[in-house]
Amino acid sequence: MTSYSPESLAVVWASPNKKAAQEAALVLRAIGLEHQLVGGPDGWSLLVSREHANQAASELRGYQDEKAVWPPKQVPFEKVSNGRLGALAYGLMMIALFPIGQQGLAGKNWYEAGLVDGVRLRAGEWERLVTALTLHADLPHLAGNLLFGIGFGVLASHTLGTGLAWFLALSAGGLGNWINVLITDPSHRSLGASTAVFGLLGVMSSYEWIRRKHLPLVALRRIAPLMGAGVLLGFLGMGNSDGAGQVDIGAHVFGFLAGIALGATVGYARIPQRLSSKGQAWTGFAACLLVVFAWMVALSR
Repeated sequence: MTSYSPESLAVVWASPNKKAAQEAALVLRAIGLEHQLVGGPDGWSLLVSREHANQAASELRGYQDEKAVWPPKQVPFEKVSNGRLGALAYGLMMIALFPIGQQGLAGKNWYEAGLVDGVRLRAGEWERLVTALTLHADLPHLAGNLLFGIGFGVLASHTLGTGLAWFLALSAGGLGNWINVLITDPSHRSLGASTAVFGLLGVMSSYEWIRRKHLPLVALRRIAPLMGAGVLLGFLGMGNSDGAGQVDIGAHVFGFLAGIALGATVGYARIPQRLSSKGQAWTGFAACLLVVFAWMVALSR
């Protein structure tokens, strides 16, 4: 360390507590500012050259300001909804439509009428974007989408509310199917709720990222939802068979991306905070009505 004459030194920190003085010295050491820590009968003093006194004092004030608010105050999380009603409705609908899709009903082949068919969608049969989300190829296909759909649905309902969460899931699933059809071969055919399930994952991650921007959290904790969702997409979305031994990666990815866009939109617009309980109920009812209407159109063709 460079030696200074006593006249060229200024005291920038004084404390009777040795540990506090050592912490202050560590702050200056971290920025490469030469200093001296001197102990005496009245306590400890931190000295620097007079030309660096203002800089040292500024750094120490900043350190004290940060220390005063650390650790950040934990904001209690309040659930918008417990999510049970939406999860029950989703589960019952998927279970009820599974045998109907397999065997048909009222003389109609629901499987062919409802699955995503690139040729027919391009011909204007828009309802397949929705109806395909309610059909499954076999029991393992159904079980996987029930497990993750209910799990993600409950979690999303905690922050978004039940009605809005499932409306966004349906919207992301339909959008994901539409984009997938636009960029794939016209003969592309698919079915299953997984597009909506991964859409829901995207909605949750982007909405939570927006929500955390308003909380006193470090940057890594703010982006953690997006990182976690990306890992889940890679782990689950690249190996979830549609029941025919094939994985519709495009539908999973585009459903997820559609969910990211929708979740960010409702987050920036603060829709969950603006939506009343009655609004949540009407939004959930709209999602159910859309499914019913899509099937009515599909079966009338």
